[in-house]
Order: sequence, then C-alpha cells, then structure tokens
Amino acid sequence: MWEFVGGLALVCLITASTLILIWLFGPGGVASMARIRRGNAQRLRTYWERGAGAAKIRWGTGGDFNRCVRHLRKYVRDPKGYCALRHIAATGMTTSQHARALRGGRRR
Repeated sequence: MWEFVGGLALVCLITASTLILIWLFGPGGVASMARIRRGNAQRLRTYWERGAGAAKIRWGTGGDFNRCVRHLRKYVRDPKGYCALRHIAATGMTTSQHARALRGGRRR
C-alpha cells in the first residue's frame, strides 16, 4: 500500500493488523525509515512551566502570556490555549486574574 502526501510517497508494509514499517520516498527517490515518536508531555510541561522555557517567558511579569504565545507559535497547534493552561500551572491564576493583580485590583 502506498500514497503520495506532500510530494512524498509513503509505503506501508502491513501484516495481519500490525503496521511494520513506513518508508518515505523523497523527490530524489531516496528512502528513509520514519519512526512515529511520542514525546514526553510531562517533560514538555515542566520545561515551559519551571525550566529554561519558563525563564524565556518570565511567568508572573507583565506580558508573560504574549511571550509564551510568541515562543510556542511554531511548535503548538493552539498556542493560546496551551499558554493559558501553562499560565495557570505556573502562576496559580488565570490570565485575567493575573492582569487584574498587576493593575492593583483596578479595572481597565
């Protein structure tokens, strides 16, 4: 079984109900084996909440949500949603609660 996707020919060898191998044939006809990889979600969350990613975002300071969205835009399908969740985990409050706290409880 094979199929063209984005200029690549995908060739899948299937036995019974088990997918064995995926080969990607690029424009030059060179085959490379593709592995389906699953990342460690907890490690990623820790990086953006408390690790080096958190240092880039500087959680708890003004503009932290926008910095998060800017950094994660190229990696995450929904950066605003992901950053909203990471903001709650890192600061203990939603973005609107945080913005109000930075304004000293005053409304805009």
